[in-house]
Amino acid sequence: MLNMGFEKDIRLIVGQIRPDKQTLLFSATWPKKIDVLSKDFLNNPIMLSTSSLELTPSKTITQHTLIMEEQYKDENLFNIINSRINDKMIIFVTRKKTADELENKLRQQGMQASCIHGDKTQSERDKAYGDFKNNRTRILIATDIAARGLDVKDINLVINYDFPMDIESYIHRIGRTGRAGAKGEAFTFITSRDRRYIKELIGILQSSGQEVPPNLLSMVRSYSKKPSYSDSSSSND
Repeated sequence: MLNMGFEKDIRLIVGQIRPDKQTLLFSATWPKKIDVLSKDFLNNPIMLSTSSLELTPSKTITQHTLIMEEQYKDENLFNIINSRINDKMIIFVTRKKTADELENKLRQQGMQASCIHGDKTQSERDKAYGDFKNNRTRILIATDIAARGLDVKDINLVINYDFPMDIESYIHRIGRTGRAGAKGEAFTFITSRDRRYIKELIGILQSSGQEVPPNLLSMVRSYSKKPSYSDSSSSND
């Protein structure tokens, strides 16, 4: 709810509740925003955690990074999809328009695909989700609206067609595969506009025991010597 912009509403509701209340706060992860809320809403809380509070990807996920120019994204995407014709996958994008465009492109190629984003009605989202979960379609294109809480355990592959707007979203995205002890793979497309995220990405790869490609190290070194690239895209769930 925080990522969807409801923090103001949450605070407004809590502010109208009697102070002599018992409050339970549940969160799948514990980022800084949640930590701030917990300190504002809870009085001498007791924390119960089922795992480390540090947000790291599962080691059952093999992470691949592909550096390319923007115009080669579609070519690389189709190469991966065609080489994994039996895999169930999610393709993550940043913009709703990109999701719709990719869905049309894939369907024109005779591939079963559907998409989920914030402009879809609830019934359209439910149908896309149901078709994907029940294997009527094997490809789901989605914005970050599907990065959290999507309970589908047999996803083999995640493709980050667009790099997410923050590294936490990256971890949530690739966490849609490799669930419940199963193995999964994640491919992330990286362009020059994504350079500012590379240092954090390298840290994530290292912390999860992944090999860091030399070209990724070169990219972060070159970025530190050059002016930052502006990113005109905006997140549109």
